[in-house]
Amino acid sequence: MQIAHRSELGYVRTRNEDMAIARELGSGWVVGVADGMGGHPAGDVASKVAVQAIEATLETDLPGTVEPEQTLEAALLSAHDAVLAAAAAEPAYEGMGTTAAIAFVDNEQARLAHVGDSRIYLVRSESATQLTQDHNRQGYLTQALGVPYPIAPDTATIGLQPRDRLLLCTDGLSGLVSDEAIAALASGGPLDEACDRLVDAALTAGGYDNVTVVLVEV
Repeated sequence: MQIAHRSELGYVRTRNEDMAIARELGSGWVVGVADGMGGHPAGDVASKVAVQAIEATLETDLPGTVEPEQTLEAALLSAHDAVLAAAAAEPAYEGMGTTAAIAFVDNEQARLAHVGDSRIYLVRSESATQLTQDHNRQGYLTQALGVPYPIAPDTATIGLQPRDRLLLCTDGLSGLVSDEAIAALASGGPLDEACDRLVDAALTAGGYDNVTVVLVEV
């Protein structure tokens, strides 16, 4: 299994509120992206707090579990509570939040969980299938970590084939680059070069947001 990732500020934002996860854990890899909510205070803090909580939960509960999907969901719920607690402890952080899309990947399967509009794609045979459904309506997020109401992460498990690629990205990519272009850019060649192609495409399209991508090849 191979992993590559890249995160860029873009041309408009003054700080990078995205975070990436890519670490080996147990029999596979945990990968993910988090995107601090634009227009809210301390989005960079929210994504960092969320990623730390996700990693802490998975390090404790994921190894040896027979139900990784439920563990991923629990990690997002824990991160939701952590972001809320951090906001409550610091008045300057009130209202902060973040999306999160995470996966536990081995050579046969990918277990997924997400909240918000960061996406996970399966790239196979030069086509890209979106595996997550954006939690937004008319441009507003309907779910995110840190919002002041209960959340319900979506989860799924998919089978993987040799040479499949899993792409996790923030909307700094998917909001500026079409799914057809994402498929072409993410297919073939070394993973780090594919990451560069994807990020560079988002920057060429305007770079209006932070952009973060994680690519996994089995």
